[in-house]
Amino acid sequence: CINQDKKEIPPGIEPSTQVLNIRGNALKLLEDNIFLQLGITNLQRLYCSYCSISEVQPRAFRRLTNLIELDLSENALKEIPTQSWKYTKALMKLSLSGNPIKLIRAGAFKRLSFVTNLHLAHCEIETIEAEAFLSLESLLELKLDNNRLTYILEPFIPTEFTSIE
Repeated sequence: CINQDKKEIPPGIEPSTQVLNIRGNALKLLEDNIFLQLGITNLQRLYCSYCSISEVQPRAFRRLTNLIELDLSENALKEIPTQSWKYTKALMKLSLSGNPIKLIRAGAFKRLSFVTNLHLAHCEIETIEAEAFLSLESLLELKLDNNRLTYILEPFIPTEFTSIE
């Protein structure tokens, strides 16, 4: 499904699929229940970079309880899809790099206590609110390079992690 300019995730994907790479398509939207409707809820890794996604609806990842890696980089997201994290509690790696995100609000990553790697490089981030990363209890790597940071409210990050760029 890579680089095929598809406007939607194609039906007929095997229900046992654990890795789905839909990189380089023209999806624009991840709608509520899309993976549930397609019967692909066993996903562990989902790669949706370069898909022109501007919106992730709150229930887009419903029933993706095994999802450990999500790549939404190089899309058109203007804000962190906080409400959709309700269904991705096992997530460990999250990439939102290359999106036009300007502000990271407090609680933007709530419910993501297992995330170890968070990539927010090459966005347009200007401000990070206090406690934006506070619920990221397992965070080891945070990439914030090539942003427009002018203001960071404390407390900024959890106390124990290994790398920040």
